[in-house]
Amino acid sequence: DGAADDAVVQAEAASTASLARRALSSLMSERPVQDRLILQMRYTDGRRIQDIARALDLEPKPLYRRIERTLAELRRGLEARGVTAAEALDAITHEGFLSDAEVASHAPAAPESRGEVRPFKREAPSPVPEGRRP
Repeated sequence: DGAADDAVVQAEAASTASLARRALSSLMSERPVQDRLILQMRYTDGRRIQDIARALDLEPKPLYRRIERTLAELRRGLEARGVTAAEALDAITHEGFLSDAEVASHAPAAPESRGEVRPFKREAPSPVPEGRRP
């Protein structure tokens, strides 16, 4: 029956997505605070490398390498937990990184609760005018 097959496929996809989100959340919580901040600024907030470098007083070229190294380490960690990078990306893209309650228990505390200060608020507009973005 087609409906039963669809239900099984959806259940497997949901299970894989949940595993991927938990694994990525756990791996992110193990990363240094600045790495988490850089990845959040780049991929969640959509900041350009130059803007991140300027905000954190870092050089852009080493920042590119740091992001590449961090992503490679996350990819290896995901694979060690039985999750491909594609599965993690699919889970995040379609269901959101923190969409189920079980992930929240693995997520690091909010920066403010750890006494950290983020250079940008999430809802703050980009310092670069829209027309000047690449």
